[in-house]
Amino acid sequence: LESAAERWAPGPELATAREHLAAVAVGGEVYAIAGRAGGLESNHDSVEVLRDGTWQNAPALSFARGGVGAATVDGIACVVGGEEPEGTIGSIECLTDGNWEVIGELDVPRHGLAVTVFDGALHVIGGGPEPGLTISGVHEVLRLGMRAAPPG
Repeated sequence: LESAAERWAPGPELATAREHLAAVAVGGEVYAIAGRAGGLESNHDSVEVLRDGTWQNAPALSFARGGVGAATVDGIACVVGGEEPEGTIGSIECLTDGNWEVIGELDVPRHGLAVTVFDGALHVIGGGPEPGLTISGVHEVLRLGMRAAPPG
C-alpha cells in the first residue's frame, strides 16, 4: 500500500517463491529474507532486495532458515531465529559491509517469532522453541549497539 494509495495493489513477484520468510525495509529498499518452499528441508539462505521496482539477488545468509523474524536496527537489516530439520535456530544475523554476519544469539532459540525495534533495542517476542507447532511466552530484549555505515 503506497502512502497516497487508497487500496492495496500487487507488486512484482519474488524471483524465488517462498513462505515462512521475513521482510524488512532499509532506506528505500525492501529485503525478502530466507523462508522455504514447503517443509524444513526446503529452507533458503537466499535474500532478495526490491530495488528500482524489481527483485534482485542480495548476499545470502550464513545458512538456510525458515520461520524467521527480522527488523531494521540502526539502518541495518537483521534476521532472527528460525527453524531447520535439526531444531530451532538462535542466531541473529545482520547485513553489515555487504555480507550477513552472526552478531549474537538468543537465550531461547525459536521460530515463528515477532521481531521489532523499540527505544533502540531489538525485541524478540514469542515463537516456538521446537520445530513445528509450538509456542512460548518468551520476550528477549537485546541491545546490539549497531550503527549503519554512511552511504557512499
